[in-house]
Amino acid sequence: MTLVDKFGAHGARLVTGAALAVVTAACLILGGWPFFFLALLAGLAATWEFLALTRTSLPGRIITLCAMVGGMLAVQLGQPAVAVAVLGLTWWLGSLGFLLRSGTADATGWLVWQTPASALLYIAAPLCIALSWTPWQNALVLAATIATDVGAYYAGHLIGGPKLWPSVSPKKTWAGSLGGLAAALVLTTGAGLLWGTTLVGLSPDASTFSVWTWLALGATISVAAQLGDLFESALKRHAGVKDSGTLLPGHGGVLDRIDGLLAAAPAAALFVFVWKML
Repeated sequence: MTLVDKFGAHGARLVTGAALAVVTAACLILGGWPFFFLALLAGLAATWEFLALTRTSLPGRIITLCAMVGGMLAVQLGQPAVAVAVLGLTWWLGSLGFLLRSGTADATGWLVWQTPASALLYIAAPLCIALSWTPWQNALVLAATIATDVGAYYAGHLIGGPKLWPSVSPKKTWAGSLGGLAAALVLTTGAGLLWGTTLVGLSPDASTFSVWTWLALGATISVAAQLGDLFESALKRHAGVKDSGTLLPGHGGVLDRIDGLLAAAPAAALFVFVWKML
């Protein structure tokens, strides 16, 4: 790859990233239905890419996408129990094939429905969590995830060094991983000290997080985001592709952009839940 090619690829990455940042920020500020439709479109695109990587049949993809729409819409309308029912019943709908073929040689055909069910747990569930959050919570987790990604990208390129997990992601380094962690720690701690527990959805009069708690939250988000990135890298490696899709110039597919967020969201939600219980 020539210097011009490298500059062009990096330029496309920056332009696409800036456009995504503007759209996402606008939807976060507006909240409500604009944010819902952004999350829904991202979820549908990422789910389609995931099901394509796992070679799921077209009927399976369509049913999974419909279940995602139903589940996320239920959360948006304040009906989380309905969302759980919709997502759960999708698995049972597919498993009817096993029941109908029970006792025959092709009874194991029901296993194909593990992939659509996995797509709902992997992608729809974290996005449903995001829909239930305040704009502050979404902004914090999203910003910490992006900080992890950016910090890891530039630390890895500038420092290099030993590889983090060559069999899964040959280009990722320990320096990049630590750079991403450091960036997330700085962001969550700085933001937390400036804006307090409002960032995590607690009332303004709630006792504030200590510096160590903000550091722990940042570490939780960053480690989870990096594990999410590694999982998607392993998935792409298994499928024999470089990117999950081509929708975003310089970035690949939508799943390539939100892979870390899909792990960071439930991790952050669990962290805050445990903190409230203590």
